[in-house]
Amino acid sequence: MESNKARLFAALCAFLIVCSFVCSSDSASCCTRYTKKKLPCLLVKNYSIQTIHGSCDINAIIFHVNGRFVCADPTKAWTKRAVTCHILLLVKETETEEARSRENNRL
Repeated sequence: MESNKARLFAALCAFLIVCSFVCSSDSASCCTRYTKKKLPCLLVKNYSIQTIHGSCDINAIIFHVNGRFVCADPTKAWTKRAVTCHILLLVKETETEEARSRENNRL
């Protein structure tokens, strides 16, 4: 009887440890403050959006720049310009690829 209680207690402790690790690792990936530096659009490789609806405390645009992540205030004009610029560059890149594909199909 005592060994069953000990096993149950050990299993419960292991479960709680795993749960606390999962919860803490989720919040560890959140932006906690914004950069003060404006990023040039051409440095931005991609971006993602963080909202307060998850476990994060602030809304943010997370720019992916040369293997690192930079958190920016989504209400700032420069942040909006950088996102728009990045999207326009992607559209231009896609149009260029489509034009090349059409040209190759003609040959």
